[in-house]
Amino acid sequence: MSPDRKYLLGGLLLLFGIPLLVIFFQMHNRPDTGPGSKLYRQHCSACHGQDGKGLRALYPPLSDSPYLIEKQALLVCLIRVGIRGSLVTADGSYNQRMPAFPDLTPGDLSQLVLYLQTRWGKTNQISSVKNVEQQLLLCP
Repeated sequence: MSPDRKYLLGGLLLLFGIPLLVIFFQMHNRPDTGPGSKLYRQHCSACHGQDGKGLRALYPPLSDSPYLIEKQALLVCLIRVGIRGSLVTADGSYNQRMPAFPDLTPGDLSQLVLYLQTRWGKTNQISSVKNVEQQLLLCP
């Protein structure tokens, strides 16, 4: 291969290859893609908002929620069985009913919890299906 052809090939690779790789990695590393994100949009975003900021004094924000940081073991049960009554967070007290999602499988719950923790809990602790199944046994 001639040197001119090598430079041309290298230039084309730089011109097209690197930007395509950057786009590929950006699309696949966004926190708002994947099964957990889809489950969040389907089941949670109507109340907590797409941005997780909640809805004024009705529904709590998810960012830095104790259920995503200190009370992670309760998160699976909270999603599965819902909650009634007062819920106190650092942002205030909320007294709206959170619906139960009994139809979510342990795999769904695992994906959803991982998404919540990664996006708003500042952690990416793996919540395996096996761990979720064990936590579900402790739910009321």
